[in-house]
Amino acid sequence: MGTSVVATVRLILLIAAVLFIVVYGAMVIRLRALLNRAGTFQCSLRVGSGAWRTGVMLFRPDALLWFATRSLRPQPRFVIPRSALRLSGHSTAGDDIIVADLSVGSSTLQAAMSSASLAGLVSWLDSAPPAEEPTDI
Repeated sequence: MGTSVVATVRLILLIAAVLFIVVYGAMVIRLRALLNRAGTFQCSLRVGSGAWRTGVMLFRPDALLWFATRSLRPQPRFVIPRSALRLSGHSTAGDDIIVADLSVGSSTLQAAMSSASLAGLVSWLDSAPPAEEPTDI
């Protein structure tokens, strides 16, 4: 009886270990695939006064897409429309880490990124097409 219990416990531990390795491996593959796409950068995000979440931000022509690092979800966790996004300020948080204060409609976000990523974000915001074509030319 004692031998079968030990064998069952070992089998359960083995299955748990294999499951952990498979899930962790899938997360690593997903993260590498995200980071290999053009227009991505590492960016931690905080919504309101909530907790910081690590992730990857992806530039799209009409929106920023934010993917959580510790997730298997293929869709972005947040989609931030370019037309509603405003950069209200930024501050330095450490060696080459900038915290950008963003507003999306009535929501506030903070995004921590490298200074090069902030320069890319500012350039992306500035290069947006005008909301309305001038008609009095």
